[in-house]
Order: sequence, then C-alpha cells, then structure tokens
Amino acid sequence: MANGKYEVDIPSIIGMSIVYLIVSSSFITIIYFGIKCYKCISKLVPSNDSYRSKQLQSHLFWALVTQTMIPVILMHTPVTLVYAFALFNHDIGMLSGFVSMTIAAYPAIDPLPSIFIIPCYRKALKNYFLCRPKSKNRREETKGPRTGSVISIPPSDRATTTL
Repeated sequence: MANGKYEVDIPSIIGMSIVYLIVSSSFITIIYFGIKCYKCISKLVPSNDSYRSKQLQSHLFWALVTQTMIPVILMHTPVTLVYAFALFNHDIGMLSGFVSMTIAAYPAIDPLPSIFIIPCYRKALKNYFLCRPKSKNRREETKGPRTGSVISIPPSDRATTTL
C-alpha cells in the first residue's frame, strides 16, 4: 500500500492462484473418486455375496469417506483460510500456528476412523482396554501339521526340495 492505495502484486496473485489450483484439484479428485467408489460399491450390494461381505464393504466405504474428510478438515481448510486471509491483507497472527498443529496431528488421527468404524477393530480395541481375553468364537485350529506348507516338510527333506 503506497499513498493510501493498494498495489496489485502480480507474482503474488500468480502464486496464490497456483495454490488454489492445487487445493481445488485435490477437492475435485476426492469428490470424483468418492462418487466413483460409491457407485462401484453400490453395484456390489445386489450381488450374491454374503451378508457379512456386504456389511464389511459398507464399513470400509464409510471408513474411507471419514479418512478422506480428515485431511480436508485438518489440512486443506486451515491452509486455505490462512492463504485467503493473506490474499485479503488480513493478519491472523498467532492463529497461523494452528495450521502447523493440525498438520502434525494428521498422522495420529488418520487411522482412527478405521479403528472405530470397522467392527472387528472396534471390538479388539474394546477388549484390549477392558482387559478381556480373546473370544472363543474362532474355530479351533487342528493339531496336525498343515499340508502344503514349508512347516509340514520334515527338516531332512527341506534341503532336497527344489522350487
């Protein structure tokens, strides 16, 4: 600002346009592939898959949606706001440090939707914190050696077996 008039800084506008182009292309990519994934999963639902398979696909889809929203909320939105305030010549001061904190928190928060949405993970986490033993619903494994595995081959025959 010189003599009470704003001056247009072309290199700054070009730089901000590139940043907005990158953020916008990220949003467009998220929306496009999210819709494409939803359509593919909705085609799977009427198939002859088991109920558990359909339910797992649904849980995985919602975990994916939630994991997609986390970077939007923690990274894209704060950075876009900081750049927008800078573009309109408003100083947000110490609030700009919030962006660094949200970006640093992203790796810790990213796996949480999978843990809380997928029932097997949620149950395992609940059992871990409540110090419960593993459930007995799993099939008992057979006591004999597994056929077709390296473990079932006697040690004397392992050296002579060729791949």
